[in-house]
Amino acid sequence: MQMLHGSIVEQSIVHSQHWLIFLSTRTKTQSRKTSKTMTYFNDTHTNGSFIERMMASAGHMLEAAALRSAQRRVYRKTLDELSALSNRDLADLGLARSELRRIAWEAGQQHTAA
Repeated sequence: MQMLHGSIVEQSIVHSQHWLIFLSTRTKTQSRKTSKTMTYFNDTHTNGSFIERMMASAGHMLEAAALRSAQRRVYRKTLDELSALSNRDLADLGLARSELRRIAWEAGQQHTAA
């Protein structure tokens, strides 16, 4: 929550939530005034320079390329291993040769979740 002035603090939701705590800590014999100051946080975000944005974009592109490369490696390895099996071995696994590309693709996609 952003607060700009001390007067906003006294009427804020945060202050009203802490009011009960404030009242419970006061005793009836206290005659002096208790301070009602509250700390607040003001968050500001500035846009980076053009160079920083370009470097961030390049970093995202490199991360995406590395991810695709890893997926492709898993896809190729899975497809090669399944293709090396005989039709009888595939039938024992409950697979048809026409399903191999789909299964290899799913293995590559599961690599990103792991």
